[in-house]
Amino acid sequence: MPSVQTYPLGHLTALAQRQDGVVTRAQALAAGLRTHEARALLARSEWLPLLRGTYLVESWRHGRELQRSWARAAVLTAPGAVVAITAAAVLHGVQGVPRSRAVDVVVDRHLRPREHLVPHRSALEPSEVSDLDGLPVTSVERTLADLVPRLGRLEALAVLDSALAVGLVGRDGLERAARTAVSHRGYRATQDLWALADGRAESPLESRVRLRCCDAGLRPDHLQLEVRDEHGHLLARADLAFDRPGDLTARPLLLEADGRSVHDAPEALHRDRWRQNTLVALGHPILRCTWADTLSRGAVPAMVRAAL
Repeated sequence: MPSVQTYPLGHLTALAQRQDGVVTRAQALAAGLRTHEARALLARSEWLPLLRGTYLVESWRHGRELQRSWARAAVLTAPGAVVAITAAAVLHGVQGVPRSRAVDVVVDRHLRPREHLVPHRSALEPSEVSDLDGLPVTSVERTLADLVPRLGRLEALAVLDSALAVGLVGRDGLERAARTAVSHRGYRATQDLWALADGRAESPLESRVRLRCCDAGLRPDHLQLEVRDEHGHLLARADLAFDRPGDLTARPLLLEADGRSVHDAPEALHRDRWRQNTLVALGHPILRCTWADTLSRGAVPAMVRAAL
């Protein structure tokens, strides 16, 4: 009789490679793995539990690959399900999506929710389903229509900006998604963001800063403004910039959104200091803000108003 090492584990490892690192309990038992052997693998953390009745065999997975594993576990648990909402957005590559341990799926029948699995009963058109390397996922447009009304305004704009920035959707697609979203609860609170979305935002933080300004009546005049010296050499690209009323010769006020992972490195600090000194010498006032500044509705607008 073959041992666990020579047949069941080898067979299940090969199966997991075709299923985003996941096998089900039923598949493990069918391959000849005994219940106590599966428990031993879990106790040693060689396998990790996902949704009830599914195991992560490739325990090294993290980030987007781990998200695919959770999504695969959902599809294996609920055959015919389509991954949706937050998980779908992450799988499509949208940035700024709030973290969630639950996998939302769309099904065409009644399905009881269980831990980490949230079913939504709905009928999807064929055009609303995408195949992402073997995973059925709601299309980008349908994903945005379902997700954005569920988010707070700051997160919603970051998601829309990202979808445009990475080329997942164009302006026409965004308009179609907005029309689909009209029927969703929460649409009114985010209604204006579909038109405000701009693919020039390079990070969720930039989106948050811009929205704080726009909500306070301080819409930036420029995004990613290029600043050049007298020889035409590019010195900087400002995240946001505001023209200064009353003085047509005044250089725009520059607003930089500083993410810690980028700007806290020593070489980045030196580069930022040199760039800031150069821009100030050219007559550009510069403001810098962080994620913490966006937690308050009025902090960023107050800084901008004081500098204009």
